[in-house]
Amino acid sequence: MHKRTEMIESHHLLESLLKLASTCKSGFSAIVPQEWVPRVLTAMERNDLAGRGRPASSYRIAYVRNGTRVLRADPAVRALSTSPIWLAVADRRLALVSPSSWNTTHASWITADKNGVQAAKGVFELLWCGAHQNGPPVLKSTERRSAVLIYLARGLTDTAIAGQLHVTERTVRREIRALMTATGSATRFQLGLRTALGVLSPPVLDRPENTRPQETRADPGLKVRS
Repeated sequence: MHKRTEMIESHHLLESLLKLASTCKSGFSAIVPQEWVPRVLTAMERNDLAGRGRPASSYRIAYVRNGTRVLRADPAVRALSTSPIWLAVADRRLALVSPSSWNTTHASWITADKNGVQAAKGVFELLWCGAHQNGPPVLKSTERRSAVLIYLARGLTDTAIAGQLHVTERTVRREIRALMTATGSATRFQLGLRTALGVLSPPVLDRPENTRPQETRADPGLKVRS
């Protein structure tokens, strides 16, 4: 029986996650580093959750890519470019959460608290919608596109963004549509939230080497070239 919330030492994180995968009964969702995927799938197969006795919908794994390909093609396994956290949700009754920075001063924990489990499940669903089986698509980086992402995360309207960038609202909407399509975001809010979480800054923009974003001035605007 788990305590309502239990702290986990960072070096026990993978061990705890694999235990959840190997003991859950009805469903398992996780966001993990790519190198953990084979071990998580093996744990679930031993539990038969990913085996012949269960549909693929019983489990979903989103992994943060490390530059290599996952050996196993699986529609229930998708790729992310980055994630602010590692997490796992088992049977909608237990959740494991850890910052992905691996900073030992940050706490990792496992919880049976209903609200905590629901929150972890909500974060998973948000990130899962932006994950892709063959890896996230990449958009060519432009100063304007980067600025649009920043302003969306700040909650600015199309009109306000257009004013800051000295372009038309139609241009802003076109950039937002391109970003939503590339990230699988169904709404502007989803796109802005993913950006604020830090999930979209590296993933969708392919910034050429030896280029740097313009400095942010003291005023609310960003100086960018159209």
